[in-house]
Amino acid sequence: QSASFVVGDCVSEEVGKPCLASWHSSMYLRGEMNDWSLVEGAMEKVGHFTWASNVSLSKYTKAKFAPYVGSWKKSYGTHPKR
Repeated sequence: QSASFVVGDCVSEEVGKPCLASWHSSMYLRGEMNDWSLVEGAMEKVGHFTWASNVSLSKYTKAKFAPYVGSWKKSYGTHPKR
């Protein structure tokens, strides 16, 4: 008989903040509301693989999520025809 287990220990870079898992270290919300800025729209990691941003919009707005500042190397989201 044998048994095995894995113990994960994560240390947050910021004191007092929980260590949360994600495929990316950062995420940006880019769209018409910030003229598709490559540097604005930073989001906050609020849960494992969960990002949040508080944005007020007055109409339908096209937007995408991008994990790299200054780059469209990878992005998420599609724009349905309206």
